[in-house]
Amino acid sequence: MQHRRIRITPSAGLGPPTLVGLGLGLIAGFVLGELFGGRVGRQSVRRAIDRVRGPIAARPLSIGLLDELKQGLTEALGPDAATLQLGSAGRHTVELRGWVTDRAGRRRATQLVRQSLPAGIGLVDRLLVLGEDDRPIPEAPLRYEPEPG
Repeated sequence: MQHRRIRITPSAGLGPPTLVGLGLGLIAGFVLGELFGGRVGRQSVRRAIDRVRGPIAARPLSIGLLDELKQGLTEALGPDAATLQLGSAGRHTVELRGWVTDRAGRRRATQLVRQSLPAGIGLVDRLLVLGEDDRPIPEAPLRYEPEPG
């Protein structure tokens, strides 16, 4: 039995199908980037880097940060912010708790705090809505039904 040697040259892997695929991939990347990508600037790159680094890179919570957040809530919501409390729920997490009058107030308060947080600081939303979250849970009567048999 004879064996035939096959010689592979270094350029054999870059044939026409490979080059066509590479070109189509680049074009698709540019088109999708234009359609779905936003403007890339210094701030967007910084946010992306902070997201990749995760909470480890974030600065720990300080009393000053919580005071700034509370002041921002008071300015934006007025007297409705009096029932809201901000606290630390961990080294890199803020907890927002209290009662609001409706769901729109809850959404607005959480958005205000979330937008004011530095990168890498998370938010735990523990806001409750009056009239929805304070209703008693109706108790279903327990029934015992013996198994047939």
